[in-house]
This record gives sequence, structure tokens and C-alpha cells, in this order.
Amino acid sequence: MEESWQLTARQNTGRTSAFSRASDSLRPQTYELLDTEHPSQPVRQPLRRRVIPGPFKRILSYAWAMEILSLVIAILSLAAIYITLAIHSNRPLPQWPKAISINSLISIFTVVLKATLLMPVAEGIGQLKWHWFHQPRSLIDLDRVDAASRGPWGSFLLIFTTYRHSLAVFGALITIIALAIGPFSQQVLQYDECLQPIPDGIAYIRKANSYTKAGSRLSGDSVGLDNTMAAALYVGLIQPPANATSSIPFECSTGNCTIPEDQGANYSSLAMCSNCTDISATISRNITQINKQFVAYSLPSGPKIGWANNLSSSDLHWMSSAAYSNLNTTRNRDYISAFDALMYRTNWTTCPDILDRDQESDIDPECGYEPFAVSCSIYPCRKTYTAHVTNSVLYEKLLSTTRIPMASASPQVNSSGYTLTGCFGADPDSSNDCLWSFGWESTQALSLYLFDLFSGDPVHSTLEPFTPDTSTGKPWQMRLFSNGNATNASANAYMEGLANAMTSIIRQYGDPPYGGYVEGFALDLQTCIKVQWAWLALPSVLIALAIVFLLLTILETRSWNMKWKSSALALLFYGLDARSRQQYGGIMDLQTMKDTAGQLQAKLARSEAGWQFVIEQEHPS
Repeated sequence: MEESWQLTARQNTGRTSAFSRASDSLRPQTYELLDTEHPSQPVRQPLRRRVIPGPFKRILSYAWAMEILSLVIAILSLAAIYITLAIHSNRPLPQWPKAISINSLISIFTVVLKATLLMPVAEGIGQLKWHWFHQPRSLIDLDRVDAASRGPWGSFLLIFTTYRHSLAVFGALITIIALAIGPFSQQVLQYDECLQPIPDGIAYIRKANSYTKAGSRLSGDSVGLDNTMAAALYVGLIQPPANATSSIPFECSTGNCTIPEDQGANYSSLAMCSNCTDISATISRNITQINKQFVAYSLPSGPKIGWANNLSSSDLHWMSSAAYSNLNTTRNRDYISAFDALMYRTNWTTCPDILDRDQESDIDPECGYEPFAVSCSIYPCRKTYTAHVTNSVLYEKLLSTTRIPMASASPQVNSSGYTLTGCFGADPDSSNDCLWSFGWESTQALSLYLFDLFSGDPVHSTLEPFTPDTSTGKPWQMRLFSNGNATNASANAYMEGLANAMTSIIRQYGDPPYGGYVEGFALDLQTCIKVQWAWLALPSVLIALAIVFLLLTILETRSWNMKWKSSALALLFYGLDARSRQQYGGIMDLQTMKDTAGQLQAKLARSEAGWQFVIEQEHPS
């Protein structure tokens, strides 16, 4: 049976060979023969593959076109990961269909990236496998490098063998490190709670552009102060707000709100500003008896401090002040109200009994007392802020202040009849009303009221031991005096508290239409995406290394025209020569094949039958 089958096969083979020879004689010649001894020149080259119509097919015909395309796809996948993460970084989870999440999308991009990254690396290692045998090499290297081109395990084994082709080992390292791409990509996305705007939230802060509120009219040309502002004055002088924003009305439905910024600022509002200047250099020292007073120190504007002696009492004046109203014509009216204050200050709470009023001298300098004077004023201004609400507390940051011109009883008007005096932000030639203004009646009422407060009786002591602890005066005067420890900074803080209390009233009761609210966004806690960009360094570096590896492989094998890469067909067409197959063809066990291959050296050489692996000699064991 077996002999019959072999005979039939030989007969068929003979017939087939004869038919093939006849067919070949009739078939157009599609190959040319090249006479060369170097494997860089193919022996039989298909002529029809040299004629490639169209630029696209010409590009695809390039031996490394698919590997380059694969790296391009890997780069695009990495770019897609970066773009996707950049769009959603620090933002709430996207509202996508349930079947799709940002995690799954990143995973898809990562899988594509890894696959397209490893494909050219594997093909490059495969090509280096053939190129390695242009000289006699150990036949086992063929199996080792082939295994490295097929995955991480073969690559791992290649590194620890005697194989010393550094470029192939470089590709094997890329293959092994690429195993970490998946775990690294899973660390890129983190989730945290963050504040995000909600559509139905309420968020606003009060502001004002103009204020003209006043009390009842006292006479034909003057009005009184309204009760709301009057109460705010006492609050500001005696128990001012903890900060400038603690008394500003606002609404935030979630407890966390933000105000949109425009060129770094959120909004502006009409407000009150203040200023205090140290004028101690203008103090005069005088011990001359005037109207039964032994005047120790005085200011040109009138305040005097020191001993007062009359028939009925002894009196030590610790602080005295002189006030100015906006109606005063002896000074420049660039304020609503102002005052000069002269006082003693000391660093001790008591003083020895050497303060003898019978001595015709001022307070003994050895006690640590010294004269101190400030000049303070309050005036309307525009303040520009940034603001946000956190945990139901308003935080405003003052960016700038701009002084607003003072109003007048006889305001200047432009050609269209619009008021200009006391305005800020209006074009003198335009027909627009003032953008920022503090009305004349409000100015007049405040000026008169503050004049009465700041020009009160002095802070003084009538009882021994005549120290600041025994001094008495109006509550707002005592706070400025600060128990004999006043400084220019404390004076400014004193006036700032007054200005903040007044600003709160102005912003609550500003005039329409500009007065009202600054609208913002209410924020609520949501799950947001936090990107750990450092974890993307690995795939980025691996793509760069894969590009370098492919370029080096192309340069290394550029003279080798057989671009067989990882294909196994080359072994079918160009296997061992006939003598070697006859000698080693009986080996059936895989391990025996490996052991034998480790002892043989082979070279890819040309013979009459074409290119074949030729066993040149046994490798010394």
C-alpha cells in the first residue's frame, strides 16, 4: 500500500514537473536573475513588484511602511489620551452613556497604544534575526531572537543569554517595560471632590454705584442724617466689624460661591475710605499760663494737652481734637469729615507720683510719656474687589481704591444738563449720568454729624494718680486714645472700622438703577477628575524609544534587501541546505534540536538552489 502510494506520488510529481516546465515556457517571464554573492542583492526579484502605479501604493510598498504607520497610530493614541485628560482635568465626571466611561475610553486608547507600539519593535527584532546570520552565528540564536520577537517571555530570556546583539536586546527591553503601560495608565485617573457651579443655585453680593440717602430736613438748606447711617457710625467707632466683609450682605444658597472675574477683578462698588497721617512734627511745646491752664503741648489747629488748673478742680488732658466738616471753607474740601487729634502715649499702664501738678513743667519724660498727633479724614471712593464665599463666609480681597470727587451744593453740569460735580466715570461731553457718586445731601448730613462727634470734650483725668487708667471721655474718643498706646497704625485701624461700617450701609441702600447685586455662581461638591500626569511619562518615553529602535534597525539593515522581519516563510523557502537536512533531519525531540543548534554555527548564504542556511562548523562546546 505504502509502495503504491509513493509510486503514484513520484509519477504525479513527474507529470507536475513536466507540466510546470511546459507552463513556464509559455508564461511571461516575471523574474530576473541577479548574479551576486551578497545577501543584500536578491537572487530572484519579481519584476511586477517594481512597477507600482500611484503614489499611495508606492508608499505602501516601502518595506517599513506598516511599522511607521503603526508608530504613527501609537503617537495618535497617546495624543488622544492627553487631549481627553486635559479636557476633563479638574472637572466633574462627564455625563456619557452608561456603557462608556472616561476610564474605559482611556483603556481603549491604552490598548491601541500598546499594540501599535510593540508591533514595529517585534518586526524590528525579527529583521535583526535574519541580519544576524550574514556572518556565521550560533544556530540557537535564531530560535532565541525569534522568541524575543514574539513576546515579553522570549525577550526576558534573550537578555540573559550569551546573545550579544545590543540592538535586539534594546528592543527586548522595550517589550518587557511595555508590560507596565497598563498599570501605569490606571494610575493616571484619580477622583476627588471639587466645587462646581450648579444651574439652580443663588449667589449674589450687594454693591452700589450711587448713594443719596439722607434724613429729615433740618432747615431750608440742611438735612439730618438718616437713622440707619447714624447707627452704623456708632457701630464703626465703638465696635467695628471684624473685617471689611463681615457686615456686607450676600446670599449663597450652597455656602460656597464664586464671582466671575473680568481682567482679574470681580466687581467695583461705591464705598468709604479713610486715611490717618502722623503730624507729630507740627506739635508745639508751650508752658505759658493761658486762661489758668498750664499748656504743655499744642497743635496749630487748636488741640491742647497737659495740666488744667482752675479754682475748683485739677485736670490732666490726655487727648484733645479739632474737627472739620465738608462745609469748612478754610481747608480743601476733599473729605466728608476730618479731625486732628493730639494725645499723650506711653508704654506703661501706670506712672510714679512724680507727676506733680504744682511743678511748672510738662509730664516728666522719664515716665515714658510723649506727645503724638494724627490727622484723619474720611471720604467717598470706589473699591474694586475679588470675592468668593467659602463655608458660608464671604471673603473679599481689595484690589484698588479710587477717590471720588466731592459733591457740591452748586453742582457743575455739562451741556446736556447732566451733573458732573461729585461724579466719577462720566464723560464731560457725553449725555450719560454719573457712574459713581456720593450725593450732596448725604455728604452734608454726614459731615455735620461727624463734626459733632470728633469735636467733643477731651479725654482727661480728674483723679489721682492721673494715669491713662483713670482717664474718661466719650467711648469713640477712648477707643482712639487706646489707653495711651495709640500709634498711626491704630489710628488708621480706628478710621477703617468706621469706613467699613459706612460702606456696608452704602452697599445695602445704594440708589437704583446701578445699585443692586453682583451675581455669581453657587458651587456644590461633585466628583471630579484629577489627572496624575506623571504616570504618562512611561508610555511617552517608550514611544520615543520605539522610534529610536526602529530608526536604528532600518539603518542597521539598510543594505539587506530581504525584509523578512518576523515572517516564518523565509525558513520554508530558505531552510537548511540539503547536506545539513540529511545530517540533522532525524532529530525529532525539541530539546535535542535546541542542544544541537547550540553546538552549530550557520550562515545565510547563496547556493545554486537559492539562499539557504549553511552549517559551516560545530560551535566549540
